[in-house]
Amino acid sequence: MNSYDEAEKKNKGLLWLSLWLFILFWIFLPPPIQTINIYRLNCPDVLATGDDCPQQPEPAKSTYRVFIEQQYVVSKTLLKTYEDCDVYDRRNWECRTPQTTITMRNGKELFLARNAGYSSSQLHAEASKALQDEALRNPQVPVWTWYYHYINERIRSF
Repeated sequence: MNSYDEAEKKNKGLLWLSLWLFILFWIFLPPPIQTINIYRLNCPDVLATGDDCPQQPEPAKSTYRVFIEQQYVVSKTLLKTYEDCDVYDRRNWECRTPQTTITMRNGKELFLARNAGYSSSQLHAEASKALQDEALRNPQVPVWTWYYHYINERIRSF
């Protein structure tokens, strides 16, 4: 056997070893972190009347990291961990604290409602009203709309 055959055999062995290591790492690595971003155009001066925003709306973004198997959510915007959660996937979850309930349905942040003294149906009715008011004041928008306003705001600030 010449040195060329030995080198080729060694390279094939390293290739197979690399392939097996890759497969083992791929099988046993944890799933990637599930993140969801909520893009809003905030207009704080508008009441829930449906009026147009008197000034240019301010782009705002909320980011949540969702841990499905562990059943908790981390708000990267508020730097807060929500541990009392029912997590179905990154776009559908609900978290509760003594003060608030945050619900995400199909990628839409539905409400941030006070829990104190409300029954479940009262909380739902209150949350629906709060959701409608919030949607008029600070609508969730697609990412490209948000970036359009974000870039416009940066250009105007020069």
